[in-house]
Amino acid sequence: MTPNYASSTSKPQLPSAALWLVAATAALAAFLAHAACSQVERDGEVVGLVVEVEARTITEIESLTIVSDDDRAWKFTGGQFPGFTPSHLEEHQALGEPVRVSYVLEEDGTKRIVKIEDG
Repeated sequence: MTPNYASSTSKPQLPSAALWLVAATAALAAFLAHAACSQVERDGEVVGLVVEVEARTITEIESLTIVSDDDRAWKFTGGQFPGFTPSHLEEHQALGEPVRVSYVLEEDGTKRIVKIEDG
């Protein structure tokens, strides 16, 4: 005689190790999703007019401040960027030509430039 499984009222139970593995996998997936969203929020790009350039050297930018179309001032820490010396950015300022700044938000809240382009 074969057992009648259809009449069984008890549900199959997962072993505790399997439950732990399912919970750990769900927690890891939630953490990775949050980390991915956080990274997106930490990086950005803005287009605006140059209002201030501070030079570190003749070829390096100490800081750059631009104003975007919505009148928001954006201050960035700089570095060295081919084709975008402090004097070139001052030319953009004098002529009213926009620039596009790609940046990352550092742990201390400063926005560090990673790329500058003509806007």
